[in-house]
Amino acid sequence: MSYHKMKEAIFMRQTMTLTQKVALIKSYAPEPQQVVNILLALQAVSEANYVDLATARLVADYLKMNDAQIFELISYYPILHSKPQAHYVLEVCDSAPCQLTGNQMVQATLRDALGVGENEASSDGEFMYCPVTCLGACDQAPFIRVNGRIFPNLTADAIWELLADLKAGRYAAQLGGA
Repeated sequence: MSYHKMKEAIFMRQTMTLTQKVALIKSYAPEPQQVVNILLALQAVSEANYVDLATARLVADYLKMNDAQIFELISYYPILHSKPQAHYVLEVCDSAPCQLTGNQMVQATLRDALGVGENEASSDGEFMYCPVTCLGACDQAPFIRVNGRIFPNLTADAIWELLADLKAGRYAAQLGGA
């Protein structure tokens, strides 16, 4: 799948029919080395940004792999998800320098604002926050990363404002239509 097709697919984020999933899978060569690319493409067009059991089995059948191999890959790569994800996944750096420069304030504010703990989706399905290893942006801490974009030098008030802006769709075009 070309970059432009992938980008269009990400903007679609809708429930795909079985026929559409099969067509997407078959747009790749039936070679096991394509498995991660196929899974990423399917996840990108998934309404909830994950690879469900039935879809994983379609991939296994197409590539003549067993289900366990597919699920092993999904669980191995942090970019692949086997459970529904929130619309916006807010990444919070968990490295030592960020711990010292406001990471804990960011996590506490997100916990209060969203009413959930880390790696849990908010009740409306809009947000989830998760700790990640070093993002190489210590000079911008405290920060949150959303779809590759860093929102730097945050205060608690700025985090509340960011959440409101995301919910209102103010960053949708810049975040790949998330």
